[in-house]
Parts: sequence; C-alpha cells; structure tokens
Amino acid sequence: MSRMLNTRWLREKFPEEEALPPPSTGRAEMRSGLRSRQVYIEEDTEKGRYHAVKHSPSRTLAAILQEIEVALSQSLAVTKEAGGRRPTTLREFFIVNLCEAWRIGGKPLEMSQELVDFCAAIFEGIGWPDRGLKAACRKAFIAYKDRIRN
Repeated sequence: MSRMLNTRWLREKFPEEEALPPPSTGRAEMRSGLRSRQVYIEEDTEKGRYHAVKHSPSRTLAAILQEIEVALSQSLAVTKEAGGRRPTTLREFFIVNLCEAWRIGGKPLEMSQELVDFCAAIFEGIGWPDRGLKAACRKAFIAYKDRIRN
C-alpha cells in the first residue's frame, strides 16, 4: 500500500470507517524519556486498511485525487511566480500519482489505452491540455514502475 494510505491518513479522511483499527498504545522514545502515546502500527493495520479501501474505492480515490490537486495547485502557484513555461516534471509527477490511483482502484498495472483514457478524463476534469498525453503516460508509467520496484 502506498505510504499515503497509512492508517492515520485514512482515519483523518474517513473517521466513521469501522474497518479501520483504533490506534494502539505504544511506547515512544522522546528526549525527555519514555512516554506512552496512541500510535498506529502499520504492520498490524494492513488488513483493516485493505478492507476500508476495498469497501469504498471511489471515495478513497476521490480523497487521493483531492490531495494531489492541493499539492499541484501549490506547485503551480510556485511555477507561475517563477515565470516561463511550466516544467513537464509536474505533469509527469501527476501522471505517476494517477498510475498509483489506478493500481489502488484494482486495475491491472500495465500500460494500456484504458490507463491513458483514465488520465485523459482526469486532465479534462481539471482543465489541463491532453496534447501528447499518450507519450507522457508511457514515460510516467516507466518512472512509476521504477519507483515501486525500489
């Protein structure tokens, strides 16, 4: 599962989700010694996270895309201030995140026209041009595959 989909993030986005386990009481070492606090032990929550996402994949995907939109808006604001043409790296990062959303949505992790169409629909929805999208998807897909291998 993606690092974004940790239990704390899921619990913040969907506090009513019953499949998510509650935090455990763990011992955390701090500068002033040992203190007890509530934590999520991700290895122990994988089954609950899986069921929570499987229970409502569309809602989860919408929350992921919202997080991506916020990050992109912030990035675009910085890029616009710098002037000049927008770097294609932002577009590639966005497509890489769409590949992750595609995989989380249960789709096969392969470069396909269906994946390109999915990206095109998202681009249309946010008002981005889709010129050269197929080639950009291929490049981003390769980057995504490299990222998940490491």
